[in-house]
Amino acid sequence: MFVPVSRSTLFLLFLAFGVSVLLRAPMLNRPLSGHHEFCTAFSLIILENWHRDGLLTHSGAPPLTSNAPGDRGATWMGAGSALNNGRYYYLSHPPLGLYLPHLWFRIWNTSPSAWGLQVFGLLLHGLFALGVMRAMAWFAKGDAPLIAGVLVLFMPAPLWFLGNVYMSDIMVVVPWVWHVVAAQRLFGDVGNRPRGMVAFALGLGIVVYTGWLGILAAVVDLGLTLYRWKRWSGRDRTRVVMGIALAVFIPMVLTAWAYSDAVGQVGLVDYLQGRFRQRSTALGVGEEGALYHLGHLLMNYRTGFLPVLLVLIAAVPFALRALRSGTPRIPPGAMLFTVLTAGPVVLEHALLLEYADHDFVALKGAPFLCGTAALVLAAVGKQPWARWFPVSGLLLISALGAGYFWHLNADAGTSVHKDRGLIITRQILPEQVLFWTGPPAEPQMVWYAKRTPWSVSSVDEARAILVRTGQAQGVLFSPDPGGHGLQWTVVDALP
Repeated sequence: MFVPVSRSTLFLLFLAFGVSVLLRAPMLNRPLSGHHEFCTAFSLIILENWHRDGLLTHSGAPPLTSNAPGDRGATWMGAGSALNNGRYYYLSHPPLGLYLPHLWFRIWNTSPSAWGLQVFGLLLHGLFALGVMRAMAWFAKGDAPLIAGVLVLFMPAPLWFLGNVYMSDIMVVVPWVWHVVAAQRLFGDVGNRPRGMVAFALGLGIVVYTGWLGILAAVVDLGLTLYRWKRWSGRDRTRVVMGIALAVFIPMVLTAWAYSDAVGQVGLVDYLQGRFRQRSTALGVGEEGALYHLGHLLMNYRTGFLPVLLVLIAAVPFALRALRSGTPRIPPGAMLFTVLTAGPVVLEHALLLEYADHDFVALKGAPFLCGTAALVLAAVGKQPWARWFPVSGLLLISALGAGYFWHLNADAGTSVHKDRGLIITRQILPEQVLFWTGPPAEPQMVWYAKRTPWSVSSVDEARAILVRTGQAQGVLFSPDPGGHGLQWTVVDALP
């Protein structure tokens, strides 16, 4: 069953999207410095290396180390198992979330830039809001779908992470929510035949090829398949199970092929095992304990969706009263939406709790939170005395979200990382080795410097690296305690 969205609804969503872009305009194309804008710099470093070297030079794997001779083997952000020919690779996520912006810059025939990547993120935000609205329209009537889409446009987390910040595990929410739309048709159609199998499997495969959330979405899809098992014929069951299996298997094979070709099978396995030990709930919570990371996760949701959370908290007493009276009847479509949008996210938080310390992880809760809040506002609007409540409530919540967004991010405009990166580009020659001492070099500075630093603690350590690698000369930089500048000294292999 396909439920069309009216042109007027699409126009209103497009208008709201335009307002959300204007709201962020002063924050775009600034020097990268805000919270988690290091993710943008991190992505740009990879994209720049592909732009210079060619994607196939690295077998499609994401390289962190630049191609300057003196940078090979530089230990900045490196993991020993993901090294090939002196260049380190970032293999924590499947690659499609980086392939697409690489293609974006190739289409425009321009080198990677923060501005270009931010525009790409804004387009993803519009597609994300449209997907949420479309998923809501499958089961909800009236204003609820539009309300959900607008809420996604004006909550602090989507405003920031689908604009200023970019990484592949942020982009994954876009194909995922459109996979939800396809899954609604497959699992929720009133007929006895699964429909939209091609769109369902293709969408799931794209999600898996973009981020690990796709694996968890596949788990939820498999659970729903078992739930619908008796309604489908044996042939249809086979088609659905095979579709899910292929949607997981093919992207994983492509990912493993590209990554192992770059660093070897043993290197890839060692790398992924190390990342899982760091991120998993069972192994990665450390001395802080699970409660610490759970508190961090809740704080991230508060920061990213506070106005929506206030609506949901206010609705709890009324929901409990309705449950006690036995009056509520949750429509099957709403229950399916809840399972599809909340299920994979809850599984990720449960399995990778340490990873949820990153603010952007809470972005994955947007479809469920904004969709549920939209249902609450629409339900109140059905009361005779609250005819205008959905509109006024939406405007108020959107304004609160935009205001909170500005409160969090308006002052995140320092140029310190750009200033230092440009100093490095002026003071170092291509054949010289870049050394860095002091606090860890931020990805933003590395991006602007277009070089990969060796982290050292002294001139003697830098000289030892020069001798070991056969390089003649390097420059050792350290931050100037008094400002945005740097201090530097030339280091020769032979004193």
